[in-house]
Order: sequence, then C-alpha cells, then structure tokens
Amino acid sequence: MAPVSQVPDVSAAQDGTDEFAVPRDDDSPLARIGKAMHRLLEWGDASEPNAAAAAREFGLDPHQGVQAGLQAQRILSGQGAWVWDDAVVGWQGNEVELMYQGEPYRLDRLVRRKDTGDWWVLDFKSSGSPQQKPELMAQMQTYRSAVQQIYPGDTVRAAFLTAAGELIELPQGAG
Repeated sequence: MAPVSQVPDVSAAQDGTDEFAVPRDDDSPLARIGKAMHRLLEWGDASEPNAAAAAREFGLDPHQGVQAGLQAQRILSGQGAWVWDDAVVGWQGNEVELMYQGEPYRLDRLVRRKDTGDWWVLDFKSSGSPQQKPELMAQMQTYRSAVQQIYPGDTVRAAFLTAAGELIELPQGAG
C-alpha cells in the first residue's frame, strides 16, 4: 500500500456519481469542496458561520461553501453521528498521523468507544459507494492494520462516512 502522500483520494461529481471523479489533491472546485467538508468534520460543526469560514479557507464561492456544509451536516447527523458524541466516545482524534511498515499515513478520524473499547478508523468520503472501489478498500484495510499493530489486543473496526450520511463498515478481514 502506498503512503498517504501517494494514495489519491477522490471526490465525485456533484450528483454523487463517480463519472467525473478527480484527485482531491488538485485545485478543482470538487477537490476544494471536499477539503472544506473535511475541515468542517474536523471542527465537528457544520454551522453556517463555520461553512462560510471553510469556504473562505479553500477559496469557494458561497454556493460551494453551502454544498460543503450540507455534505458535512449529513455526516454529522447521519448513521455515524455517534463518532462525535462525548457520551459514546472515550477518545477521539482527527487527522491522526502514524507510521506503518515504514510509511506515513493519516487517518481522517480515529475514535474509541466507551462501551465496547473498540477502536474505529473512519474515512470521510464525499463520493458515493466507496466500498465498491478496491483501492479505497485496500487503503482502509491498511489503516485498520496500522491501528491494530498499535493496539494488538483490541478490536479495530473501519468504516467510511459518506456525504449521504451513511456509515459503511468494512467486514473484518476485508481489503
């Protein structure tokens, strides 16, 4: 698996299809909307003022800022809303950097549940159906393996959080 600096992350067309997927590390409007969505999720707050601030940070127009805010809000209030709930989460980190097999990686969000002690590796996706992309599944398996190496006796789970508000968990051993 390539290090995070070499693994492209993709954003989909505004209609949610992957027909116009583009690398997120470019300066396209879709990439910048995805980066703004990520920033709002790091803050855990997709309010209008925060969406406007993220829009300014990534050079988006007001409509694009609203779009990023709506994507983040769907994640924050969707099936994975619990990952921002202090009553459920005992530990959390955003943009968690770690080394695995000599390569650097960055996780969008890593949390540990209070009730089960399970670690969750979470990856934010503005595109739909990330579980159908072998390269993304392999990337998530690598992330999960990296965390499992740090916590060998613990259960480590992995899931995508999509802009449609879905939490899509990878089966254990998937990748």
